[in-house]
Amino acid sequence: QEAASHLGNQTRFPSLILGGGDVAWNKRGVRIPSEQRATQVFKKLFIAGTPEEEARELQRVKDGQSILDDVGDQIKALNRKVSGSDRERLDLFLSSVREAEHSLQQDEHWSLTPKPHVDFATPTQDFSGPQLVERSRLWYDIVHLALQTDSTRVVSLWLSSQERPEIPGVNLGHHDASPHGQDPAKLEQLALIEEAEIKVLGEFLEKMKLSKDGDQSLLDRTAIVHTSNLGNSSSHDNNNLPILLAG
Repeated sequence: QEAASHLGNQTRFPSLILGGGDVAWNKRGVRIPSEQRATQVFKKLFIAGTPEEEARELQRVKDGQSILDDVGDQIKALNRKVSGSDRERLDLFLSSVREAEHSLQQDEHWSLTPKPHVDFATPTQDFSGPQLVERSRLWYDIVHLALQTDSTRVVSLWLSSQERPEIPGVNLGHHDASPHGQDPAKLEQLALIEEAEIKVLGEFLEKMKLSKDGDQSLLDRTAIVHTSNLGNSSSHDNNNLPILLAG
């Protein structure tokens, strides 16, 4: 979100928070909701709305701007009557109003700008919990397309499964294999899951490498951090986290 605060006004979406989970917060510590349905994210990024939907979206922006105008005027009037400590609280609230105003101005600009066309079949399925590989692949495809079309320059993606993923040879739930206690059978199961996850990540990096952005590859123009929330899943230890950097 710090990166988005510097880059976000250059793209349709300041950032994309995808996949679920708690992965992003604003400067005031408020969690930013995550988009959990890939089909809806694809639609928001690349599918043009009907004229009626676009008119409603533009009206939503204008309604929001008029409400913020009223709120701003009320705060300025109230500012002249309150104590210094209360004025500090109002200034904090007013800064939030200014951020919202700026966001609405961006929304108005982009609502009048056609969405990019991509050569990619519109996804019709979000893939359920056990379909970890398919779900991950779809999310990575959407991230690739979003970066390729410069729809955003900042993405947070959370990938997870608790149940048994549909991976050949795996007969344990992901959460059952993670607290392995050094059990060789569980470690073998966990290795199969993690190998499948990293293979899909590799496919994404290869697509980024093959996509051109000016005279460089899109991979060379992008900083990618891939990590886990646990260093040792068996003991729920979050020291020494595994981190992969690419790009």
